[in-house]
Amino acid sequence: MARLEVNRAQIATLDGQAHAARALWNLLHEYFTFRQGRFASLKDCDDAIRTARREID
Repeated sequence: MARLEVNRAQIATLDGQAHAARALWNLLHEYFTFRQGRFASLKDCDDAIRTARREID
């Protein structure tokens, strides 16, 4: 097994990506919770994510 050795800049990048992934997970969880159990299609989820990205940018 190989050990991953990263420098401080790479750690900061990976940390930022982890925060973004966690934020996306939380947003998707909130989206499904808000829908109160109604099944959302993948297209609905994709549209919601794209709308959120436009609002954030």
